[in-house]
Amino acid sequence: MENVSFSPKKRETYTTYEFEGRKFRINAFDPMTGNYILMQILTTVLPFALGDSIAQSIPGSEKAFDKVKNSGKMMNKQEFIALQTDILSTVEEIYNSGLSSPVVRENGTYGVVDVSSIICLKLIIASLTFNYKDFFKELPSLEDITKK
Repeated sequence: MENVSFSPKKRETYTTYEFEGRKFRINAFDPMTGNYILMQILTTVLPFALGDSIAQSIPGSEKAFDKVKNSGKMMNKQEFIALQTDILSTVEEIYNSGLSSPVVRENGTYGVVDVSSIICLKLIIASLTFNYKDFFKELPSLEDITKK
């Protein structure tokens, strides 16, 4: 048997994100939730948003995106809110005192004050970016996609 040396890269488990003077800690998804969210993005959200542009930018991916796009699957309101809740459940606001509070509690209510659509959207994007940066690093940049 051959001796194989493996030195795994330590996985980042959190990052911080600041928005409008507020500081948030974005924690990594657990593997099962992360896979679920990724599949929702690839099969439901992405085809309606950027699928065509990405398919044009990645040679050979057109057929895969056509199959997903033609599935006709669209999230209803409950599914969409559940997806946002899953994503935001790993985000917490860090206060000047050092204490923190979850953006979304286990029961689905907000755990922080002054929540707005823009804060939720920014945190969702920041969380997805952090959690899937390694997965999507091979994809073209947003600038490359939008130029076409």
